[in-house]
Amino acid sequence: MRIFLASLALALIATACTSSTPASDSGTPVTAAGPIEQPAIVEQSYAGTTPAPEFPDSLDWLNTAEPIKMSELVGKVVLLDFWTYGCINCIHIIPDLKRLEDEYSAELVVIGVHSAKFLNEGETDNIRQVVQRYEIEHPVVNDADFEVWQTWGAQAWPSIAVIDPAGNVVGMHSGEGVYEVVQPVIQGLVDEFDEVGHVEYPVEAIDHVILGEVEHVNRHLACPEVTAHVLEVLQERRDVGDVEFGELLVHLLG
Repeated sequence: MRIFLASLALALIATACTSSTPASDSGTPVTAAGPIEQPAIVEQSYAGTTPAPEFPDSLDWLNTAEPIKMSELVGKVVLLDFWTYGCINCIHIIPDLKRLEDEYSAELVVIGVHSAKFLNEGETDNIRQVVQRYEIEHPVVNDADFEVWQTWGAQAWPSIAVIDPAGNVVGMHSGEGVYEVVQPVIQGLVDEFDEVGHVEYPVEAIDHVILGEVEHVNRHLACPEVTAHVLEVLQERRDVGDVEFGELLVHLLG
């Protein structure tokens, strides 16, 4: 656990579009750890205790070759973005999501859950056009019948949910201002789970380190396995006469 600096819990429904969707009789909403809080001046763990529910079968997915299973995401911090493209608040948080994805490219998986407010917004082709227009690159699932929404107990657009690397629910937040609320939580989870080796770093996520983008090196080299792989690749590049990679190797080892 780590010591975090901040203050109070944020209101759940600040600047959000509320929903009148009735609760489902077919499932019980997930019991989250509560609203995501900004860290207080105490030792605090953000790790959840309630396993995140699996995605339903037979939903349409965009930006991914195959449907995603929550069980496949263990080892990552996962952020679910409940949105509908007719909600301007949902569009406003896209830059926050992209900023988080850039900062935590190796540790974070963002999944858009498109739960349409109006009938035409539930058409997969319409969602695809909006995803392309706003250059959304993360996977998006079409939750046209509100199956995922009701399972999670979402009540407003946009809402985000965070799952820790062990696959447990951390909490939910509704409204804008996502970056300021979620970034300390993600960082806390990365730090906490890194200490016990439970954050996974795929090889493709460290390509920019190998390619010499030094500003990302320190964060990615927090994982010993990544350090060994990066140094091995750089050593190979230097051995075949690549001066640039040889200089980066010297920088890392220095």
